[in-house]
Amino acid sequence: MAEQRLKQRVGQSRPWQKVWQSWAAYRRSRTAQRTSQTLKRLLASWRRVSLVRKVGILLLGLAILIGLVGYLNQYGNLYLGATLENLLRDFYAHVAVNLATIAIAVFVIDVMSRLRDTEREKKDLILQMGSLDNAFAREAVRKLRVRGWLDDDSLHGAMLFKADLRSADLHGVNLGEANLGEAKLDGADLRGADLSEAHLSEAHLGGADLHKADLHEADLHGADMSEANLYRADLRKANLGRTDLREADLRAADLAGADLSGAQLSEAHLGEASLSEADLHEASLRGTELNRANLSGANLIMADLSQADLRETNLYRAKLGGANLARVDLEEGDLRGADLRGANLSGADLRGANLIGANLSGANLREVKLTEATQLDAKCRLVWSILNEGGANRDLSGAYLGEANLSGADLRAANLRRAELRVANLGGANLRAANLNDANLSGANLRGADLSEANLRSAKLRSANLGGGYLRGTDLNSANLSFANLSGAYLGGALLNDADLKEADLSEANLSLANLSGANLSLANLGGADLGEAEMIGAHLSEADLRGANLSFANLSEASLSATDLSRANLIGANLSKANLSGANLSRASLSGAEVTDEQLAQAKSLEEAILPDDTKYTGKALAPEAEAVKPELASGEPVMQPIGEQPDLAGALVTGAGDPASGEPETEPAAEQPDSAGALDTGAGDPASGEPETQPTGKPPKLAGARRRRR
Repeated sequence: MAEQRLKQRVGQSRPWQKVWQSWAAYRRSRTAQRTSQTLKRLLASWRRVSLVRKVGILLLGLAILIGLVGYLNQYGNLYLGATLENLLRDFYAHVAVNLATIAIAVFVIDVMSRLRDTEREKKDLILQMGSLDNAFAREAVRKLRVRGWLDDDSLHGAMLFKADLRSADLHGVNLGEANLGEAKLDGADLRGADLSEAHLSEAHLGGADLHKADLHEADLHGADMSEANLYRADLRKANLGRTDLREADLRAADLAGADLSGAQLSEAHLGEASLSEADLHEASLRGTELNRANLSGANLIMADLSQADLRETNLYRAKLGGANLARVDLEEGDLRGADLRGANLSGADLRGANLIGANLSGANLREVKLTEATQLDAKCRLVWSILNEGGANRDLSGAYLGEANLSGADLRAANLRRAELRVANLGGANLRAANLNDANLSGANLRGADLSEANLRSAKLRSANLGGGYLRGTDLNSANLSFANLSGAYLGGALLNDADLKEADLSEANLSLANLSGANLSLANLGGADLGEAEMIGAHLSEADLRGANLSFANLSEASLSATDLSRANLIGANLSKANLSGANLSRASLSGAEVTDEQLAQAKSLEEAILPDDTKYTGKALAPEAEAVKPELASGEPVMQPIGEQPDLAGALVTGAGDPASGEPETEPAAEQPDSAGALDTGAGDPASGEPETQPTGKPPKLAGARRRRR
């Protein structure tokens, strides 16, 4: 009612009416609205201001007011009375300055307090962010985002070890040099994030979005990044050793100089990625998409690239030694100067590829797809032709195939005379009846190869591996097999006249009926070998190992067996006439029926427990000339006398009853102990019925060796 009356009165007065209308118009104007809103905001802000700040504002206002009044009074002719004038003149300046100082101090204290509180809150939130509780950690991320602390460098170098940040929103965050080791970041949004030099070893980043993220020089060793989005990510010189990147999107990513040794990249997408000088040795890239990628100078030694897509890929000077490239698509690929030694390229597509200057020594080129457009040197084309078009009955005389991989190749009856096959891989190859006369196979792998009836006369096989090979009837006359491995090989009936087998390994080899006359087997290992009925006339076996070897009925006449180990060897019926046994070890050897003299046996180093040619066992008991005669009794009780002529001085040899030269009385030896074997020494056993001993002329020493059996 009062307001209505006021309006009526104002309305009755013309001047007041105009003022009222102007005021109403102003209130409706935008300026008035903005002013009102500003005042409301200021009031709201004042209410939010802390008490310390309010005091500071009031003190500052009072200081300004006092200073202003003093100034006006001194210079503006403001008269407030003499007393007040004198008071202000003396004190206003000091009071104003002091109050202003107090106000400023209050403001500084407040600001510092607020900064301290802000820093404490930030640290608390970062600490909360490193929680093992996913919801708790994500709430901290949300608060940090609201306060704008994810957009500055607040998280640079943060300690977030083992933090559970799955599905957290961390896009654009600066986490450079942060410790996120073993952190759970599966499904996290890290688009454009700065993770340079961050510690992320063994972190969980499966399915994380790292699109255009900066990870250069980051430590991601052993991390799980399967199915992660790393499109156009910067991973230069990053440590990704043993990292799981299966099915990850690394298209156009920069991995130059990165360490990806042993990494899992199966089914990953690396199209157009830069991997120059990257270390990918022993990495798994099975079925990986690498088309148009840059792998120049990359280390892919022993890497698995089987079934990978490498179309138009740059592999210039890449190291692919021993890599698995089976069924790889290398169409139009650049492999100039690449090292492919020992690589498996079986079934690979090399149509239109450039392999000029590439090293394909030992590479497997079986079933490789080539076209005329494929740039390949002549040697590799020849190897490819042998493996894929066959080499049986082919004229390859003088061909250069050194270090070539021809494993399992069919080279039956091929002419490889004087061919260069040094260090070539011919494992399991079929070389039956092949002509390898004077060929160089030094260091070659012929393990399990079939060389039966082949001509290897004068061939160079030094240090070659023929273990388990089949060489029945093979001609190896004058061949150089020194240091070769022939363990377990079958050489039955092989011709090895004058062959050099020095220090060769022939353990457990079958050399029955082989001809080794004049062969050099010094220091060779023939342990457990079968040399039954082998011809070894004049062979050199000094210091060879023949432990447990079968030499039954072998012809070792004039052979050199000095310092040879023949312990436990079977020498039954062997011909050792004129053989040199000086220093030989014949312990536990069987010499039954062997053709050997006691002078030869005297040269042996040991005859311990050996079976001698007369089928007696050597006991090591030697009787001096003065020793008493042994007088065993027969069943009749009568002793049998056995006069023996002058015996040679055999150190440790069997004494068969040496007589006393001084007395002329022979010693006795029990007749029951004399073996009744064909060709054994007749020791003159007496007639048990008459009791009269037979005698033996004393002019010559007895011959211990029996007659040699007729060879079959």
